[in-house]
Amino acid sequence: MKKLMVLLILLLTTVWVSGCSSSKNNKGKSKGKPVAVTTAKSVKRDIPLVIKEIGTVEAYSIVSVISQAQGTVTHIYFKEGQDVRRGDLLFRIDSRPYDVDVRLSEANLSKAQTSVKQAEAALMKDQALLNNAKKETQRYKNLLEHGVVTQQAYDDLLTNVESLEATLESDKAEIQTGKESVRVAREQLESSKLQQSYSIIKSPISGRTGSLIVDAGNVVKANDRPLVSINQISPIYVSFSVPEKELEQIRKYMGAKSLQVKAYLDDEETPETGVLSFIDHSIDNTTGTLTLKATFVNKAHRLWPGQYVHIVLELAIQNNQILVPSKAVCVGQQGEYVYVVKADQTVESRPVVVDRTEGEESVITQGLQENEEVVTDGQLKLLPDSKVTIIQPGTRR
Repeated sequence: MKKLMVLLILLLTTVWVSGCSSSKNNKGKSKGKPVAVTTAKSVKRDIPLVIKEIGTVEAYSIVSVISQAQGTVTHIYFKEGQDVRRGDLLFRIDSRPYDVDVRLSEANLSKAQTSVKQAEAALMKDQALLNNAKKETQRYKNLLEHGVVTQQAYDDLLTNVESLEATLESDKAEIQTGKESVRVAREQLESSKLQQSYSIIKSPISGRTGSLIVDAGNVVKANDRPLVSINQISPIYVSFSVPEKELEQIRKYMGAKSLQVKAYLDDEETPETGVLSFIDHSIDNTTGTLTLKATFVNKAHRLWPGQYVHIVLELAIQNNQILVPSKAVCVGQQGEYVYVVKADQTVESRPVVVDRTEGEESVITQGLQENEEVVTDGQLKLLPDSKVTIIQPGTRR
């Protein structure tokens, strides 16, 4: 056992000495012979602060068209998948039963109006008779005082006046009843016309029609199954989720201005541009994410319900940021660093703080200044203070 331990120690010592010797030899070589590298300059410029996610396109609104009238579908005025505008004619239901109801209601209204006119004419006639009777009674009263007429004749005239006054009140009551009949008949006519109007079905929104559920000749029931659905796709929504940690800064920047959202389709560089319009009222506890929606005009109908798109939510523009190619950033035991080429064509290992990566560039918040030259390829052959020779990208070493 002791012999085995001694042999193991000797073996490890030999390996360590050999490794140190190799390291020293490599270090000497790296310092003696320039290493071919490619480089790039750090730049300072304004850069957008963005959040990138995958979004799903949703219709702005979805309407199921249902008939409010019962009857046979006589006409269909559109084709499946056709774009329609609000108010466009879609279906016509056989309206003959409703036409009959309208004509009957019109006749009842006319009859009620005639009754009112007759009652008003009778009232005018009885009013005239009452006025004449009152004048005659006054004349007989004068004659009675002079003994020209009898008391009986005068009393008969008073009775006639009272009778005409009662008839007048009856006429007024009949007129009131007639007017009430007119009101009921007019409401019935409006109801009949409303039912008649249900036989013509128009589009409630502008959008694109889906599959037809019925064909011409089918009998439909009132308030039954949908005849067709319409998706409003201009404007249109894109729904996406962000981690809950992003909520604070989204609310911060949203309070200052409308936040711009870009939707990129696959293999297309030109995005659709919209604005953030909705933040959900709660965070999904199962995923730890928050649902947002952006509204797009979608004039060219490039966005389609159910489509997946790449979302870029722009929160703000950060001014005067230091950027380097992301491939210049290395990761070591002490963290991230870059090799900076000094004036004497040697390199310095510089620790940096990377805020985030934007495309093929990294935003550096600490460790670099503008216009410093950093190594972008060949770092594996470098050590601090190694000499370098700068070559063009793609040059064979």
